[in-house]
Amino acid sequence: MIFDSLKGINLKKRKILIFRLSSLGDVILSTSILETIRPVDEVTFVTSLEWKSLLEGHPKVDHFIYFDRKKRGSLFHWIQFLRKIEWKDYDLVFDLHRNIRTRIAKLWTLPYFWNRPLQWQTVSKERLRTWLFLVFKSACPKSLRPSSWNQRFQSFFLDSPKRNAQLNHLVDSQFKIEGWEHKRFWAVMPSSAWKGKVWTVQKMARLIQRLEVPVVVLGTASDEPSILLLKVLKKMNVEAFNGIGKWNLKELASVFSLAEKTLAMDTGLAHLSEAVGTPVVMWFGPTHPDLGFGPSLSESKVIQKKLFCRPCGKTGKFCYRLDQPYACLQSLEVDEVLKELKEEF
Repeated sequence: MIFDSLKGINLKKRKILIFRLSSLGDVILSTSILETIRPVDEVTFVTSLEWKSLLEGHPKVDHFIYFDRKKRGSLFHWIQFLRKIEWKDYDLVFDLHRNIRTRIAKLWTLPYFWNRPLQWQTVSKERLRTWLFLVFKSACPKSLRPSSWNQRFQSFFLDSPKRNAQLNHLVDSQFKIEGWEHKRFWAVMPSSAWKGKVWTVQKMARLIQRLEVPVVVLGTASDEPSILLLKVLKKMNVEAFNGIGKWNLKELASVFSLAEKTLAMDTGLAHLSEAVGTPVVMWFGPTHPDLGFGPSLSESKVIQKKLFCRPCGKTGKFCYRLDQPYACLQSLEVDEVLKELKEEF
């Protein structure tokens, strides 16, 4: 169903409930729907408690409801959570997650709206298009590949201007990186939750050395590629600031806003960088930007190698190449990356 968005401002105010529980990149991309909703509407956003610092204070959300999905017996807690929502207060629900929890939530509302069904709209996961692309790979025509998640999240509104996720409310204009005097630097996120999505640390270090630009290395305290990259850069006498485990998500948004560009794997932080206006150079190995998670900004760059076996999945958990595992990233050379970035230098 298609709804009015920015037009018809004088129409009756709608009370809208939005579900998107995880993960970091998906939650960030899902906020693009907020750019299409009429200012007169009242919006409540349901998400996981771990993303509270990311979304709190968003100017286009009136209320937040947080669910702690890390509790034991999470299905029982989800039922208890649903009981606390005042369902009759809402006119429209957007399910931007489409998982077992949100399906249960939809069933839960039926007794409340027996005479007047609640308008419940669910985002398409485009499973057939995704399957076709994963099976036929590069032979799959672009017209049959999945659309971007930004397009899917905004597809409910016909007349609205299409905009990317905007999280500039997170940026602190007074934020400074203590002990770092460089005004021009690049942020680097060399890690990923999936090892198959990580480029060789030594190659990343050589790339940074040849770029001749100071960098701020990011990651959590348990991200081994980030820790190793910092050590290698130090041995190479490349100027690098240790930002590993130093900032929370809100502070990271300010770091990205100060950076000239961000070097990142296919991770959620790459989308955070774009959401505050900083272009990314984004590596894709077992995954592919045409699975829907590609960069949004026109200034951003995609780094990928053309291999017959790509894409093989959304996470790169399994590699089916026996001769050269994860060749999609590990065979990618520094000179190839520099060639892709030649327009920048």
